[in-house]
Amino acid sequence: MQISLKNVSFAYDKELILKNANLEFGSGEFLSIIGPNGGGKSTLLKLILSLVSANSGEVLVGGLPARQMRHMLGFVPQNIPLNSAFPISVLEVALMGRVKKMLGYDKNDKKAALEVLEKVGLKGLEKRRIYELSGGQRQRAYIARALVTGAKVLVLDEPTASIDPAGQVQIFELLRELNRAGVGIIVVCHDVNLALSFASRVAFVNREIVLHESPQNSHFLQHLQTHHKHFCGVEMTLQNCDCVQSAER
Repeated sequence: MQISLKNVSFAYDKELILKNANLEFGSGEFLSIIGPNGGGKSTLLKLILSLVSANSGEVLVGGLPARQMRHMLGFVPQNIPLNSAFPISVLEVALMGRVKKMLGYDKNDKKAALEVLEKVGLKGLEKRRIYELSGGQRQRAYIARALVTGAKVLVLDEPTASIDPAGQVQIFELLRELNRAGVGIIVVCHDVNLALSFASRVAFVNREIVLHESPQNSHFLQHLQTHHKHFCGVEMTLQNCDCVQSAER
């Protein structure tokens, strides 16, 4: 699924957010978006999803205007408010991606939702209330809700913002698995280490877009997960751990 931004500019109340932004996203790619607060990352996602319209330039999805192809994109927003008084289950969250206006869903929808929940690692938790899950598990449920629509590209806005480092790596590993299965990934990420470890390309967004090829070096993060009960952003940034320090001594 090709996504193109060509000389796109966008402003809120005359405040320029994006200026002459250009981007080519290829089918099956894993793109991480980084940049400062207010630099235009979320606005870029909204343009791709056709939630807002560019002031100039064009946004194409599959060669057509984005608004005509929004059904091919699955969106996972950053913050989804939870109300414990509304006891929605994990399965019901996934099924929200299959509800057809007022028609509800049928047994085929339920089958599809169960298959996707298994794919994202939530098999056996279908009847649990969504508010009972950990932050990482909830994000998996929201990813399932986006996938069950049949989306060819997942668009995620900081899905690991409130998750600990180990959980962040697990979410990005899931995204990589989905990407290898043929789903395009566009994810806003606040951690450059995660972006460089998993994405095929990294886009730095600060009014304009600058693209970087990524080494996709996640081996050290996998080592931390396998051999250490604790790791945090320090180890991730330094690419160093107790094993390495002990060997050097």
